[in-house]
Amino acid sequence: MEQYPNSPYHIAATLVQQFDQGQLDPPAFLSNLDQFEAQVKGWYEQLDQIQVGDEASEEQQLMEDAKDSLELVYEAVELLRGYARDRNPEAAAEALRLADEGSRVMAELIGITEDNMDRLENDFTGGSIVG
Repeated sequence: MEQYPNSPYHIAATLVQQFDQGQLDPPAFLSNLDQFEAQVKGWYEQLDQIQVGDEASEEQQLMEDAKDSLELVYEAVELLRGYARDRNPEAAAEALRLADEGSRVMAELIGITEDNMDRLENDFTGGSIVG
């Protein structure tokens, strides 16, 4: 996820690395996880506010995919809370896998959205950039 350095995966991986290297003690790690979770919750709430077409629409499916990707990130945060307690490397690895999967879905959705915006702009401007 190098293309998206602020992705949930990058954030989770950075926190795990800092924790493993002793830069964060357990309370600081958990505090950072709380902040991360609040950010994810904010993204989820923003998605809830977006109005889309009927249930069978492509837009509705994109919204559901976006919400599903954030659910994966929530699961990752919960696993990392357990990792702070027991330092089970398998839990950290699974958390990072989930965060990566959620981040990849989000990156795909961002790409689709950017492509759609480019098409809309071209349709609206007749292919020229209005400036």
